[in-house]
Amino acid sequence: MKNYKIDKNVTKEEVGLIDQKIEEFNFSKTGIDDSKPLNLALRDENGNLVGGLVGMTCYGWFYISFLWVEEKLRGGKLGQKVLLEAEKEAKERGCKNSCLTTFTFQAQAFYEKNGYKIFGELEDYPENESLFFMRKKL
Repeated sequence: MKNYKIDKNVTKEEVGLIDQKIEEFNFSKTGIDDSKPLNLALRDENGNLVGGLVGMTCYGWFYISFLWVEEKLRGGKLGQKVLLEAEKEAKERGCKNSCLTTFTFQAQAFYEKNGYKIFGELEDYPENESLFFMRKKL
């Protein structure tokens, strides 16, 4: 047997290759290759980034990795505007559901106001907090 080692120094290119390999494996099992990024930028009148959303569509689902709005602009419905635009695009791509995670100290109430429901909770992550798994029918 060959001598293998675990290396903690992984390049950006290698991360991409690992992702590509898992996508190839998933395709070999499902026959579906529809993973596509869904990213939006929220900009002010000068073109400065003040918020945005990072996500992807795949298997008929919209997965939100991150939704951020600059702190001084929160509460003014800009986050909701970004979320609704992303959900609209996801529906146009054929998605019927959306899912995400959020911490107790992040945006649970925001997502609930926008129709998301908790379907799982990871307690004490971080300690004395929780990570919520949320979903919504689009």
